[in-house]
Amino acid sequence: MTDPHEVLKARIRERLAATNKSAAAASIEAGLGKSAIQDILAGNSVSPRMNTLYKLAGPLGCSFSYLAGALNEEPRLPREVRDVRTERIYETLEAGVFRANRPFGSPNLAVSDPQRPSEYPIADDPRLPGYIGRLYRLSDRSLTEAGIMPGDILHCFENHGGKIELKQGQLVIVEYHLSPNNNLIERTARFVEIIDDGFRLSFKSLDPLHEDYSIDPIPMGEEDSNSYTLGDGWLTIDGVVGAVFREMPVVA
Repeated sequence: MTDPHEVLKARIRERLAATNKSAAAASIEAGLGKSAIQDILAGNSVSPRMNTLYKLAGPLGCSFSYLAGALNEEPRLPREVRDVRTERIYETLEAGVFRANRPFGSPNLAVSDPQRPSEYPIADDPRLPGYIGRLYRLSDRSLTEAGIMPGDILHCFENHGGKIELKQGQLVIVEYHLSPNNNLIERTARFVEIIDDGFRLSFKSLDPLHEDYSIDPIPMGEEDSNSYTLGDGWLTIDGVVGAVFREMPVVA
């Protein structure tokens, strides 16, 4: 069985060579200590935090999932994006909160904040042809252990016409529908973990109130469905998060 730490070290070395950066330079660019990467390569940091890998992905020109050891993951990020535009925040994400469903595609105007811009830049991704971009705002502390904080904006790519293949380490948007009243929906962002009998959709939080969802690998209905049975209801994988943004206050 391949050692995940050895995979991480090999991929970091490959990305350092590809970007022509030293370990110290990439560590500093990521906002970490000068020796962060060298500690990983030397085996002094055997299990680096997810937040550390997220920070390193940008300077190393790759995705978080590539560093985390995802199979068949392309190391390089695209050099260009298409169809840059601005859109409103589509919906808020909050564990344990069920809200009434809205007409498909209509943004939730209730998430608007007069202290923040009404629209934000959004773009399609050449790696995901056929997917459309959508913006969500995280409203809870369910992902703090991954360095994703309340108020952060998640840039999600959704494929409503085809199957979304779940992979280890993906961050996905999940809708949980209660039955029999399927008009109430909980929307959250969760990490995908591959387990023996299917998938676990997990938070990254120390709060015991944030519970994981375990689902069967066989979807409901059509083979290309993104919906899975869960308890008395069902959940739908809406899309894959490709980027996370954080607003900073502008001091005039």
